[in-house]
Amino acid sequence: MRSSETAAEIDDLELEDGVEVEDIIAAVQQECSDAVILSSNPAEFEPWKEFCEANGVQVIAEFKSELLNAEQRAELDSCLREGRTPAPELLSQVKTDIVPFTGTMRDLDRDRPSVTYKDALMEASGAMARELMEVREGRETEITGIKKT
Repeated sequence: MRSSETAAEIDDLELEDGVEVEDIIAAVQQECSDAVILSSNPAEFEPWKEFCEANGVQVIAEFKSELLNAEQRAELDSCLREGRTPAPELLSQVKTDIVPFTGTMRDLDRDRPSVTYKDALMEASGAMARELMEVREGRETEITGIKKT
């Protein structure tokens, strides 16, 4: 799906060979319990959250995607060459103390060094793993009636 498409627009999409997007989404929904929203436009978060909620999928993270401008990239490149720590506004930042996790993932460009997002991505993925394990343990406790200590 193109980034300009929102949850409200997916019903109108059609894939090759007549396969409807809603058929693919239905198949994904059967397998998913959690979602991560990543968009350069925070206004698109709400339609996706509503879509997930309507389909029983919990949003565990909402991240804004932001590319660095030419001046910021030049500063980052200079920091990397000179071994200096980049300024915080050049790096991704995440908050993982409350679900949904939030933050900004900066410069997610395949042709650029991952220094801008690597640490934030590691922090976010670790927090997501902990959250998913806690939820899973809670579900197992509900099913078996066994309280873990």
